[in-house]
Amino acid sequence: MVLNSVGDIYLAGRQKVGNRNDEVMTLKFSNADGSLIWAAVEGGADWLDDAGYGIVLDSDENPIVTGKFLNADDSVTTVTVKYDAQWGAPLWQNIEAGVVNDQSGDGWIMVDSSDNIVIGNKSWSSGSGYDVELWKYDSSGTPIWHTTYDRANSADDPNDMIMLDDGSVVVVGVTSGDYMIAGFDVDGNNTWSTTYEGPQGWYDVGNTVSIGDNELLVTGFSDGSGTSWDIATLGIDPATGEINWVKRFDGADSQTDEGKAVYLSSEDQLYVGGYTYSTSTGMDYLVISYEHSSVSGVGFIPEMITMSAYPNPFNPRTTVTFEMTDAQSVKLEICDMRGRVVKQLHNGMVEAGQFEAVWNGTDFSGHILPSGVYLAKLTGNGIGNAYKLVLTK
Repeated sequence: MVLNSVGDIYLAGRQKVGNRNDEVMTLKFSNADGSLIWAAVEGGADWLDDAGYGIVLDSDENPIVTGKFLNADDSVTTVTVKYDAQWGAPLWQNIEAGVVNDQSGDGWIMVDSSDNIVIGNKSWSSGSGYDVELWKYDSSGTPIWHTTYDRANSADDPNDMIMLDDGSVVVVGVTSGDYMIAGFDVDGNNTWSTTYEGPQGWYDVGNTVSIGDNELLVTGFSDGSGTSWDIATLGIDPATGEINWVKRFDGADSQTDEGKAVYLSSEDQLYVGGYTYSTSTGMDYLVISYEHSSVSGVGFIPEMITMSAYPNPFNPRTTVTFEMTDAQSVKLEICDMRGRVVKQLHNGMVEAGQFEAVWNGTDFSGHILPSGVYLAKLTGNGIGNAYKLVLTK
């Protein structure tokens, strides 16, 4: 969905059309009263299940839609259509063969300041699995370039795409079981590629990307050490692909947690939306809020430091242990699940090697805290981690 300058609404999707099954549907509604201004449908030659996936407006507020045509041989053709804003008449249509029919709804479209259009999708081959496919057209629909991204002959499955102010494009997803983040310049050249592997080294998937304060923000899910899927949110330099920081979240019951949206507000609050599983309530909506400046300022990369605690669950005390590769000043704090620091266990230099600190379940005033879940939070210069502690009674 997208709005024009007066608030009229454009929608892209699919519509059942008689015996022709679903076709690519584009609708325009009036902002004044919600009435339908026009509707347009485009269908493939074989009258099978077609669908629209994304929509943008050019500088003249003409809508451009991308979607798919399903063919009789089960192959898929990507279709991109530009419509006249006033009447809904097609101005041009482009089709590209060879993309995947996996019913995922994958397909993205972006428009730059010169009204050039970039669309993204994925293909499949027996040799390399999934590959990222990008096409660029000028404002009249003339092809400018097409590029295929295949990282080291691995399976590269895109989940989202974003265009930066300079017209370059970033694609995120999964490659060989790790977060995939890849940057492409205005000519379609792959300028950098970054992967992220969680502490367990198993399956890690980047779901979505947005742009923050001169920083790419990526979230998804990542296997943790004994915590099932955790939400891993990354801050990335858009020029180089360098990971500036990583923030991980494990729900109270250490079950499946997944980030599906990420947004940086004008008040410097970083919001991550998704879901978390609980043993008592099942799948629950989840919104996490971080203070972006504090997250990005410490270069938070949790997997760099190994942490543990024994016993855990515990009563009345537990020993928190972490392993340092170099001597430096660190801070070890106990936080409740609202992020409030309730106890400081260490603030100062530690030598390389193993360090231990005992927590007796009390706050700064020496009062015994209620039973529940707490976090042992370790921060330092470019390092950090957080470890879940369960205080029982």
